[in-house]
Amino acid sequence: MIAFIVFLFVVLTPGVILTLPPNGSKITVAVVHGILFSFIYYFALTKLERFTDVGPNADIAIKGYQDIYTKIATIGNPKAKPV
Repeated sequence: MIAFIVFLFVVLTPGVILTLPPNGSKITVAVVHGILFSFIYYFALTKLERFTDVGPNADIAIKGYQDIYTKIATIGNPKAKPV
């Protein structure tokens, strides 16, 4: 994913591959390329999210999670039953 972002940044740097608009001022060209980067990144991220383990739908498995939770739940109340 990081490689994709770096690639996208380099390709959309004004003057590397293209410059939009061709005769625009530096500010206009920078804004257009920034907006273009944002749109491509957003739509690519929504497509690539299903193939990677990032994003809100990722499953995270933590080994020993229940043991840690039990220890935290019983702090200050040693008679508490584990959940």
